[in-house]
Amino acid sequence: MELLILGGTSFVGRHMVEVALSRGHGLTLFNRGLNQGLTFRPLGETARDTLAWDRTRPDLPRKAGISREREASLLDRWHRRHG
Repeated sequence: MELLILGGTSFVGRHMVEVALSRGHGLTLFNRGLNQGLTFRPLGETARDTLAWDRTRPDLPRKAGISREREASLLDRWHRRHG
């Protein structure tokens, strides 16, 4: 099964990744990159896709096919939920 895990680098997400990999699932991880000092290390063939939304590179959402309007909508919803 192909899984999308939102987060994947903090406590709960990291354990979800370990369990999914141990069961042979394909993974796509998406995180906000807020964990200071944490470096993503590719998992080789076990994780095929990694999507990084790097705030220092505003061109990346466009390269990923996300329009400015969609990006604004996603960020607006995030801020309303999480302040």
